[in-house]
Amino acid sequence: MTRQIPLIVLLPSILLGYGADCDPNRPHEVAIVATTSAPPSKTLDIQNPSANIPAAITLSAGVVVAVRCWDSCDYTCEDFAITAADPTLVRILPIDRGSWYDEAFAIVAVKAGVTTLTVTSKCASQAYPLTVTAD
Repeated sequence: MTRQIPLIVLLPSILLGYGADCDPNRPHEVAIVATTSAPPSKTLDIQNPSANIPAAITLSAGVVVAVRCWDSCDYTCEDFAITAADPTLVRILPIDRGSWYDEAFAIVAVKAGVTTLTVTSKCASQAYPLTVTAD
């Protein structure tokens, strides 16, 4: 049985807590999250930027990773897109998950090299240095 919470109980949380972490002086952020993993002995490492850690992605050649987006505006990543500066190293393919709010992409590591992936949403943009290793 599903328990329903009356709106009057939720209203203070919605009015006071929702969006409380949104600092108008802080720039908006966008990040990607892997929804699949690499095979054993292959590399898949996505570092989203934080206070002391720069954004970076490392993949083994031949690895395909599915990614979703998160952003600090509405958390749904409206107009999510990924582009590669050098599309000969990685291919970006859309994944149809059946709903507009749950966009996803596959990143296919084609061959070893270094390039930049740019992740954008309606909210923000983030450049990720990408290294594709030969292992």
